[in-house]
Amino acid sequence: MSFYTVPELYRLGREAISASSGESDADAKVLLAKHAHEAEQASMSIHLIMGPADDLLVLGLVQLFTAHGQKVSVNRCSRDNFREDGCTAPEIKQILAEVNQARMVVYVALAEQRMPRWLAWLLGHIENGKQGEIAILPVLNSATEQPVVDSIYAFYPLITHISPEDHSVSSSHVKHCELMRLTEFLAMPNTWNFAR
Repeated sequence: MSFYTVPELYRLGREAISASSGESDADAKVLLAKHAHEAEQASMSIHLIMGPADDLLVLGLVQLFTAHGQKVSVNRCSRDNFREDGCTAPEIKQILAEVNQARMVVYVALAEQRMPRWLAWLLGHIENGKQGEIAILPVLNSATEQPVVDSIYAFYPLITHISPEDHSVSSSHVKHCELMRLTEFLAMPNTWNFAR
């Protein structure tokens, strides 16, 4: 099974830094600030929701989607907000306002993080409020890991490197989940709905 990994995203982030004549990982913060400013000026096709992560990893995620021609906005929750009781009503309203400007929503599931209940509720609310696409992008620490699957994962496709036809789904962790390549997800029409 081939899911995206932290080292892979770090490599994409470093490539973006090099392409912009940057010299160190610290330049990721500058590029993300520039990207955020550009994102405010354009309509977004993808909105990423994720827990706490360093700038280089987030830059790698942005590069992953922009390499496929997508305009990306990112909502990176702080450690305090990513707890079960951590997100306030005004913060959720802000996330919803950002999500409503995008065609697709992707929850980035980092290996060491569990999805808080408020975020599972939020994804359901987003799905009911718009006929948009929602998916989960597991990001693992290494290619040999398997994602820790929350029950919510059965409702949305998991984005992988390869299609389900390219491999047998033998892992008990993901056998009840729909698997989809990133390019397949991005090619879906606006009216797709994952409600089952």
